[in-house]
Amino acid sequence: VVIDEVHERTVQSDLLLAMVRDIVYKRKLHNDVQPLKLVLMSATIDTTLLSEYLDNCPVLSVGGRTFEVEQNYLEDIYEMIDYQLAPDNP
Repeated sequence: VVIDEVHERTVQSDLLLAMVRDIVYKRKLHNDVQPLKLVLMSATIDTTLLSEYLDNCPVLSVGGRTFEVEQNYLEDIYEMIDYQLAPDNP
């Protein structure tokens, strides 16, 4: 089971995590049943809390990188390109 953006909290996602936790726990009790393979992905979640919630499951962290974002507003773009309204435009 793969769940992406697990940090985005909704009633549905919280219910899904609760159900998955119950399934993981019940499968651990039965030796004749394969364990559930679960991948939860998030760039911003507190992995310690999530791991504890899921019975101290292992955590795999993959390093990433961030990219600088420049915000420009329409007025700034007008100035950058020296935009002028047509004289007959209100």
